[in-house]
Amino acid sequence: TGAAAGAGALIAMGTAAFALGQEVDDAMLMIQARTGAAGDELVSMKETFLDLRRANDEATESIQNALIGVVQKFHLTGDALKETTQATINYADALRRDAGEATMGLTRAMKAMGTEASRTVEVTDLIVAASQRYGISGAEVESVLSHQAVTFKALGLDIKDVITLY
Repeated sequence: TGAAAGAGALIAMGTAAFALGQEVDDAMLMIQARTGAAGDELVSMKETFLDLRRANDEATESIQNALIGVVQKFHLTGDALKETTQATINYADALRRDAGEATMGLTRAMKAMGTEASRTVEVTDLIVAASQRYGISGAEVESVLSHQAVTFKALGLDIKDVITLY
């Protein structure tokens, strides 16, 4: 009957909402544990996480890991955290990679090269362009930057110089 179908739909919606709420709670527990955030900082991170989750089709865990990676490497909060994390998610999408994995590799490379978080969009655009132009993977570029950063910096090369050498 119609009433039974309606009740079934309501139960399904309630179950899905509960599962989503549990997924967000689990993600926030992981974010708190891996970043050490508490109080107002944690509340702000939750707002950022929820905004990113609404704006992206990525899995909750990928967004969670991207956010954690940006916080751990760059210690950002607020709008800077949201914008930088979104840039890393866009980067991962462009290279068809997991957002958490791509963020960790990218932030590790940028940190090794002494590159400020404010340059994330510039750096991701350069890596994506090099990847598309020369068929190299973003992970390969990140690895070279991370492992050879001391040499590149000793030669006076900036991250942009190195990527454009590809």
